[in-house]
Amino acid sequence: MPKDPLKPIWNLIVTRILLIFGLVVIVFFSWQIFWKALTPDSLLRLLPSKTTVAAVEQYGFSVLPVVRSSYELLNVKPQLWLDTNYPDIVAKKIDQLHPKRAVQSWQMLDGQLHPLLIVETSLNDYRGQNKSIVSVDVDGQTWFLQQDLPGYYFFTDNQALLKTINTVLLGSTADFIEAQHNLPDQYFAAAYVNPDLANIDALDGHNLPSYLLKQLFEGIGTTFATLTPASNGFTLITYTTPPAPNASYSVSQLRYSAALTKFLPKDPQVFIGGRNFANRYLPLLKDVDFKALTAGLSLPENSLKQLEQLLTKEIAYAKYTDAEFILIDDATQTDYDNLIKFALSLHNYLNPQKVKFTLRDNSFGQKLVPSTLTELPIKASRPSILYLSYKDIKGIQVNWYFSYLPQQSLIVLSTDLDKLNTLEPLKDSDLYYQSFLPVLRSSDELSYFNNLALPAPFNVIESITSSKNFFTDGIQTYNQIKLPKLK
Repeated sequence: MPKDPLKPIWNLIVTRILLIFGLVVIVFFSWQIFWKALTPDSLLRLLPSKTTVAAVEQYGFSVLPVVRSSYELLNVKPQLWLDTNYPDIVAKKIDQLHPKRAVQSWQMLDGQLHPLLIVETSLNDYRGQNKSIVSVDVDGQTWFLQQDLPGYYFFTDNQALLKTINTVLLGSTADFIEAQHNLPDQYFAAAYVNPDLANIDALDGHNLPSYLLKQLFEGIGTTFATLTPASNGFTLITYTTPPAPNASYSVSQLRYSAALTKFLPKDPQVFIGGRNFANRYLPLLKDVDFKALTAGLSLPENSLKQLEQLLTKEIAYAKYTDAEFILIDDATQTDYDNLIKFALSLHNYLNPQKVKFTLRDNSFGQKLVPSTLTELPIKASRPSILYLSYKDIKGIQVNWYFSYLPQQSLIVLSTDLDKLNTLEPLKDSDLYYQSFLPVLRSSDELSYFNNLALPAPFNVIESITSSKNFFTDGIQTYNQIKLPKLK
């Protein structure tokens, strides 16, 4: 058999391809090792896991590019932003340590919150032979300082906390390890919150905000967050674990694409969109006693059930300077009829009437009961349009108009129907391509707030665009915080 003259050439080509591939693999893993070596371990790992309610870690001076870029964006010199409640003598001691970074935490011990501050110093003055605890009296309050590890100082106002430092650390917990796989290795600041350790019983009572806050806390697990610089601001990424060891979050098989943005006008102040809200949020309300919270006024028992089917669909809310919209996609006539029934119940609930009744001493009293309308009011200029009417907290009359578009299978709620007709939809706008699309990815929910919709002091931010991803073992959010251009 004649010898193939091309075989040596092919062998040479294959050898060189394998050599190049091998070099690429070596360079890749070498870079990963170098990157890991350059990245310090999170200071959060040193906190006691059984008492830490919340903590914030922040870099002062560092050679890490993410830290230098962060201070350039903020246009300030590297510094630690410490809680103003620390005594001056403690703050001065921290300043003398030339801290590279610090983690400020709040610890729950015997039902009371106590600060625990860990400072990483650039000084090499470790005297770990005695690990002495130094106490300082400040205006009748005693603060304790301990140098427990090389380069680390611990400050607290409760000496018992110093005994928990070498017990079960946060860095050894399953939640911490899982969060590390879902968050950036390098960051400017990080945070941790554990609602299970907060004193939720202090929120007892029928006060609405406290009651709902208690429900919310019981519905989420521990949350980790990191803040990193971006081209026009910062990126905040959070990861939340399930509230119980065997619990999981509801995951939708249908991915959210923000399709309803094609029906909305451009440049909203607020946008919130997503699908499958029912499975994620209605369980938080299952134990809420609305009658107790609202002085005896209550919605019919089946009102939330009427909404449940609608809340599995794609929904979008948008607020503008002079109008608000709620759109529900893939809706049927039956869905619309159920929504009208709910709206009628809500209309009667929001427009109560006074009823007289006789007291035991034969005097008369008055109480509020829901109105008894059997149909929603009709818009005079457009008889096919029903509306819900109420007064807001400022006493201003608000009308929400309802309509169903069968060709688009779309339910529309609006405070101004004429504003919905636009030749410049949100989906074709610069806002969509520059802010929505970069964070949308394969998300389950999307939200946007510009500075006109943000309360002080957050209105110094130009806008916040956020996406939320639900997994069975956690929730990840990706938040783009856009800052105004510095002069």
